[in-house]
Amino acid sequence: MINFPHPLRLPFQNALTGATYFLVSGDQIEPTPDQLLEIASCANEPLVYDLLFRQRFEGEPYRENDAADWITWTHAGWDHNTHFSFMVQDEAGRVVAACDIKSNDVEGAEAGYWASAHHRGVMTNAVKLMCQQAAKAGFRSLTARTKRGNDKSKAVLHRVGFQDVPSLDDERYEHYLLQLGDRS
Repeated sequence: MINFPHPLRLPFQNALTGATYFLVSGDQIEPTPDQLLEIASCANEPLVYDLLFRQRFEGEPYRENDAADWITWTHAGWDHNTHFSFMVQDEAGRVVAACDIKSNDVEGAEAGYWASAHHRGVMTNAVKLMCQQAAKAGFRSLTARTKRGNDKSKAVLHRVGFQDVPSLDDERYEHYLLQLGDRS
């Protein structure tokens, strides 16, 4: 069984600026008007929106009520031990990125993430910290996928230690695997 300690609020450094950010378990995020606006603003940034939300929302903007639904889904995952979302907050407590583990499959749950373009340099260390916590919680490996041509996300995964794996089922995506072993 997966056993993340929570509430979780772990500091890490922005790889480009050295500024301190925090990886926060999603069960700690409340749907305040400011948090909802921050999440919706990040989700509507062109790169994030085009890669993750344009198709799902049929070209309509990601709205604050969508952010509220996501927070509700995030809380349910932590409550039922089924999926685990983490927010990345800056020193002022603003949500600037997120990463998640999409299931409780210890042998290969999928990891995902997004980040505001205004906070370049946070994602590699955030994903690395999430993966370290996942190993401590009982995950043995994680998978990830990127849309073909998404070189920025591919670079994040490689810096964290994910390896390319072949995929025969969907040519739209590149697939990756991270063996966690004992990373405590």
